[in-house]
Amino acid sequence: MAAPPPRPSSYEYNRESTESYSKTVGGGASGAGSTEDERSSWGFAAVALAHAGIAIPLLFQPREAAKFLLGGTALPTNVEHDRLMGLLAAGLLSGATTAWALKGSAESHTLDSDTSERLQLGLVGLAGAALGVHVLHGGSLTNNGLTAGAAAAALTLAVPAGRMLATDRSRRRLGNRLKGVFDGVGRLFDFRHGFKLSSALYAVDGNLLLSVFHSLPQKTLGNLLGYVLKGDDSIFLWRNMLAVLRRAGPSCYSAVTYSLKEKADADALADHTSRTLNLGLLLSSLGHLVVLGPMANEGTGGKYLPVLVGTWATAFAASLVGLSSSTTAKRL
Repeated sequence: MAAPPPRPSSYEYNRESTESYSKTVGGGASGAGSTEDERSSWGFAAVALAHAGIAIPLLFQPREAAKFLLGGTALPTNVEHDRLMGLLAAGLLSGATTAWALKGSAESHTLDSDTSERLQLGLVGLAGAALGVHVLHGGSLTNNGLTAGAAAAALTLAVPAGRMLATDRSRRRLGNRLKGVFDGVGRLFDFRHGFKLSSALYAVDGNLLLSVFHSLPQKTLGNLLGYVLKGDDSIFLWRNMLAVLRRAGPSCYSAVTYSLKEKADADALADHTSRTLNLGLLLSSLGHLVVLGPMANEGTGGKYLPVLVGTWATAFAASLVGLSSSTTAKRL
C-alpha cells in the first residue's frame, strides 16, 4: 500500500472581512514578518507607556503639570486646570489602551486585519492633530512642555505610520484604509446582524461624541464649563482633548467605538483586542465622569454639560456590558 503524502509543515488561513488569522504547524512565521511585528510590538508598547506616563501626572498633580507644560501662561492655576487636565488625562488613557491593543495584535501577527488598521489610522489622526495643536500654541508652552508633548505625538504618529507605509503593497492599500474608516463611522447604526445591547450602546456613544465637538473649541469649552477664566492655556488643553475626540478625519475614539461595535456584532468581544479596548473605554469614561459628574451635581457648567455626562455614562455602560459579554456565554 502506498505511503500517505507527507503532512505539510505549515498552512495558513486568512479571513479578510474582520480579522486575519495565521496558524503555523511545525514551522513558524517568516523571519522578515516576525521581525517587523516584533518591532511594531515594541513600538506600540512605547506609545502606550508614553500616553500613560503623561496622563498620570495630569491626574494626580494637575496644577504642577500645568506649570510644567505652560509655565507663566498657566498662572495663576485654579480649578479650571484641575478639570481640563483631568479630561485630557482621560483622553490619553484611551490612546494608551488603543496602542496596547495594537501591541497584542503585533504579537499575534494580525496588524493587517481590518480592526487593527482602523485603530492604527485612529492613532495617526490623534497624533497629527496633537502635533498641530503643539505647533499652533508653541509660543505659550515651556520648552519642556513643547518637547514632551511633541515627542509623544511624534512617536504616536511614527509607529503606526511606519508600519502602514513600510512596503509598496501597504502604501497602495492606504486609500482603501481611509475609505474604510469613513465607511465604518457611517455604519455605526447598521444592525444587519441583529440587535444587541452592546452594539447599540457603542453606536450611540460614538455618534453623540462625534456631534458634540463639531463646534469651535472656544465655544465648546465655554458651553461645557459655563465660563472660561483662563485664555490660551485652557484652549491648548481643550484642543489636545479634541485631538482624541474630534469629528473630522480619522479619529482614535471613533475607531475604538466602531471596532467594538463590529466585534459585538460578530460576538467577538472576548478576544484580546476587544477586552483591551473595553478596558480603555471604561477608564476613559470613568475619568470624564469623575470630572463632569460633580459639576452636573452642583448645577454648574454650560448647556453641553448634560449631553457630555450622558455620553460618558453611555460609554461607561457600554464598556461594562462589553466586558461582561466577554466573560459569559450569553452575548449581550
